[in-house]
Amino acid sequence: MKWDSDLETGIKDIDYHYKCLFDLANDLVNTASSGVNMRVVDILFSIVINFAYIHFETVESFLESVHHEDLGKYCQLHYRYLRQLNYYKTDFYNGREGETNLSTFIRDWMVDYVDESNLRALFSPELKEKLQTDETPDISESIEMERRKHKRLRADSVLFDEVVGHWVNMSTSQKGHMVVREFSSGGMKILSEERHDVDEVLLLNVNIGPKQKIKEKVLVKNIQGDMYGVEFISPADETVAFLDALCEDG
Repeated sequence: MKWDSDLETGIKDIDYHYKCLFDLANDLVNTASSGVNMRVVDILFSIVINFAYIHFETVESFLESVHHEDLGKYCQLHYRYLRQLNYYKTDFYNGREGETNLSTFIRDWMVDYVDESNLRALFSPELKEKLQTDETPDISESIEMERRKHKRLRADSVLFDEVVGHWVNMSTSQKGHMVVREFSSGGMKILSEERHDVDEVLLLNVNIGPKQKIKEKVLVKNIQGDMYGVEFISPADETVAFLDALCEDG
């Protein structure tokens, strides 16, 4: 599966989520085919399901904003595709996947969704003009503003020692060490000697003091030399609450 510019709708929020869903699905296919620990596959499968939900929700929000006649049709379509993911995941972890392995299932699922949803045709020039006329909120801009509201805290103000941790690249299963430079409830700034690319998914394990542990999936958002800004993907409530409290105290 390969992202193609022919799939672009011309609406940056939808195209961003659409491309990310492609990338995550490919990561899952590659990971499942590499024979890594099943725990890694489980985490990445959950990421794909969560991001599919985000993508579907974004499409529905745009359709709802213009009272599109096909909103109900797409809500049903999205429900069906999410149900397929969840059903297969349950069967997969109970050894009931049958003749269709995980890689084949994800490829077929993605191809079928692209064909059936036909987003490029859905978001026609006429619809995009209506969206602009109705001044539909820029979802990506709202997300970015929300991220900026997260108070940041330098890691060296938490502990006298460096806050160190480990990362696992969900695409390649490569592992390495890192140093956390900044915290926020939205993500972290980490120092890593190994090279990462924007939009890569990492699994981070960080110990903060003797008791608090953070184990979260993150998306690489920006790069400055060996410094990487990463954003949490569906963080646990405990993680957000802890970091919110930590930053507030800081």
